Amino acid sequence: MMHRWVAAVVSIGLVGAVLEPLVRSPYKDGFPLSTFPMFATPLSGKVTMSFAQGVTADGRRRVLSLGHLGTGAIACAGYLLAGVAKLRLAGLSWIEGAQLGKQIAMDNLRKTLLGGSTAPLARLLVAHPDGLIVLSAGTLGLELGAPLALLGGRIARMWAWGAWGGHLGVILAMNVWFPYPLAWVAFLPLVEAEHVVEWPVRWWRSRRNRRGANPVE
Repeated sequence: MMHRWVAAVVSIGLVGAVLEPLVRSPYKDGFPLSTFPMFATPLSGKVTMSFAQGVTADGRRRVLSLGHLGTGAIACAGYLLAGVAKLRLAGLSWIEGAQLGKQIAMDNLRKTLLGGSTAPLARLLVAHPDGLIVLSAGTLGLELGAPLALLGGRIARMWAWGAWGGHLGVILAMNVWFPYPLAWVAFLPLVEAEHVVEWPVRWWRSRRNRRGANPVE
């Protein structure tokens, strides 16, 4: 009987969570449940949209569907554009770390003035700007090297782990959270997501087999 009450409470909670965006302002979007402000707010009469195009063998241009691109390609394109934006903002001087240090300082100062939580390593990084050179170069290298992840295999896995570590660095430096990449949702198309469950199962079976081959006396 108890499990029915538990199921009822969990069900009511889930339904309430799903309906919660209906009573929220459409401008207050958030994770994991969205108000979809692009649909819930009035739009202007003219909307400009961008589409990815491909060139056929005979030179014709065709709009590519998401099926052609794959979510992995879209994720890599997003990181690549972030790297290009850094170059357009500061050029190769981004690697010197001054721009990153300024962003860390301004972001944490804003949080302090507004009563928010600052990042745990913000003061240390701003006080020792030489370390920002490594972080700036690493960030730019990961973002500009994002297309290499499309090669798949070990290169894709190494890049995904590097990008994930970069997001951890953003938390430590600016206390800014990006839930989708942190939860590996953004990287699953690049790392053979269908094997995510297979890997721990295979490890557990190999461990059991080793124990069977070497019984404890």
